[in-house]
Amino acid sequence: MRVSTSLLFCLSTLTYSHYLQAAEVNGCGQLKTYREALDCALIRHPELGASKYAIDEASKGIDFASQRPNPELASQGIFGGSQSGNYVSAEMNFAHTFELGGKRKARIRSAEANVAAAQGDLTRISEEVYLRTALALRRVRQIRDEWDAIEDALQTFSRIGKQYRERPRLTPEQRASLRIFEIAAQDYKLRQVALESERELRLGEIEFALGQRLNVDSPALPGRRNVWPPLPNLVSPAGNARSIIAEGGLNRAEAGLEQAKAEAWPDVKVGPTLYEQHQSGQSFSALGLNFSLPLPIYHRNEAGKAMAAIAVDRAEQLKFVAERENELERKYLRHRYESAVASLKQTGNTKDLLKKHEETESLFSQGFLSGTVVVEIHRQISDFLKTQNEQELSAEEALIRYFALSGHTLEEGSNE
Repeated sequence: MRVSTSLLFCLSTLTYSHYLQAAEVNGCGQLKTYREALDCALIRHPELGASKYAIDEASKGIDFASQRPNPELASQGIFGGSQSGNYVSAEMNFAHTFELGGKRKARIRSAEANVAAAQGDLTRISEEVYLRTALALRRVRQIRDEWDAIEDALQTFSRIGKQYRERPRLTPEQRASLRIFEIAAQDYKLRQVALESERELRLGEIEFALGQRLNVDSPALPGRRNVWPPLPNLVSPAGNARSIIAEGGLNRAEAGLEQAKAEAWPDVKVGPTLYEQHQSGQSFSALGLNFSLPLPIYHRNEAGKAMAAIAVDRAEQLKFVAERENELERKYLRHRYESAVASLKQTGNTKDLLKKHEETESLFSQGFLSGTVVVEIHRQISDFLKTQNEQELSAEEALIRYFALSGHTLEEGSNE
């Protein structure tokens, strides 16, 4: 399933209940792959639901802006009497407002700009949801690997410590080694506590995004990448969230300028007038025309137009800033990604470290090495795995952000 920016905009046509129904159809039941989990997050995440409501609200603003002023009905009656007889008069005015200067058109454009801005916000949130979910899923798998490495070390320390304790007598060096193993075991247990807390945090983030709890052995967790793809030269910044938001801001500012210019024009109210008069048994009726037009004597909204023009200049500057930031961030992300990938390729893998670990334990069992060497090899394995995982997350984040920044589908940034 390919999730593109166009799909993210199509989400605005759904109600939140439809989000959940679509989530079930699109694999949010039993998640079997990493791809299904990411697609599910783009449908089910509550932040996207809130953004969808913002788009619905902005869309209704177009209908509101399209409304024409209601006609006005005004009337007055006068009743009186004198020695010559009774007097009654009634006047009724009906007026329709004609908006001059394109006020309605300017309002509609401003409302449309608000919809585009809401869609830009949806794109921004979608990119962040996708990235956070992808990194959380990957980090849970990394924590599982780091946990397993610590468990292996604890088992080794426990086994060697037991061997020492079963001996009737220990040399000073052996007693020192036993204390080293005991201290190292306590240190690794503390590391497990930190990993457990982080694991619960990441699993909570995933549950919030997907609406369901995953376990550490879920098939939706991604494996370690064997091949990191080269970054293509993508230069199409118009589709990313930052550019969409900047463009939306410019559209709103230009619409505001149109509205300010339209406000310089008065509204004309025109309609028929019916007049009747009764006095001393005589009646008089007349039909006329009423007309109302404010006179632009004191101002023609020059101040409002000046403020709106400055807002346009500011929005154009912010758009330029956004384009420049896109260019610089794209270069940074490429450098960050390529550096991280290069470091991952240059370093050895976990299997090599485990092999060295087994060799070290064998030499220790034969009495050729001290206990400090065994502790050190396990510490190096743990530290190496942690550093390797940090570089993996750094490369993964740069990869996803690079594709999102270039306005391409998010899926391209995390294909396994």
